[in-house]
Amino acid sequence: MLDALVAHGIVPDLIVGCSIGAINGAAFATQPDGAGVERLRRYWLDAGNAGMLDTAISDRVRAVFGRRSHLFNTDQLGTAIAALLEAETFAELRVPFQCVAASIEHAAEHWFDRGPLLPALLASCAIPVLFPAVAVDGEHFYDGGLVNSIPIDRAVQLGATTVYVLQVGRVEAPLQAPHRLHQAGLVAFELARRHRFETFRRGLPEHLDLHLLPSGNRLAMDDRRQLQWRKFDETEVLIERARSASYEYLQALPRGDQTLAKGAR
Repeated sequence: MLDALVAHGIVPDLIVGCSIGAINGAAFATQPDGAGVERLRRYWLDAGNAGMLDTAISDRVRAVFGRRSHLFNTDQLGTAIAALLEAETFAELRVPFQCVAASIEHAAEHWFDRGPLLPALLASCAIPVLFPAVAVDGEHFYDGGLVNSIPIDRAVQLGATTVYVLQVGRVEAPLQAPHRLHQAGLVAFELARRHRFETFRRGLPEHLDLHLLPSGNRLAMDDRRQLQWRKFDETEVLIERARSASYEYLQALPRGDQTLAKGAR
């Protein structure tokens, strides 16, 4: 998707991100051009060999039998993210960037926009059960997707007039009643996520130009493979599908809608 935007000369004035989108957003904010896109592409193609989600079997056993609250530590993930970033703080980024996480103590969304990048990114993608809550300044955080997985409203609050949504390909897929256990969890999460998204979209400000970029993801929303978050063998195919689908979408836009001098993407 980023490749398609860059190919059409669309450069963001602001980036807001959540979970894995926070990682990608911060990385692109350090180098918002074709070279930055290629760096990200290479990063995810190599992710399967990076060991970012490896952990000892004994640690997983302790988690299952109640000694831990999570299956994986964030040590390897943090090392991998740090290797991707070319900045250590928000202030060093070339494009203003913010990411969201869910505050446990306040039961609310929390936006990071200053200070060290790495703790903020780890907080934004700390999926419950998989990872521990991330502590930042005495407060504990889980994945931002729990509170605002498609943060269009934040972009609007910050002055966006044009928003390009880069999402993982489930928003446009139809939902069906679950028939298996794994489907129930996916459908429940999607119901909550889409309700917030659609509620906001129905009340969009008149001035906002919103583009939900297609991902080209052909998996059904309740497909078991949606849960295989550690499998990277189809990464290149998914990247190409997203690039192609988004390129075609942008190509079909009226000429004046492709590049606007002001807004957030």
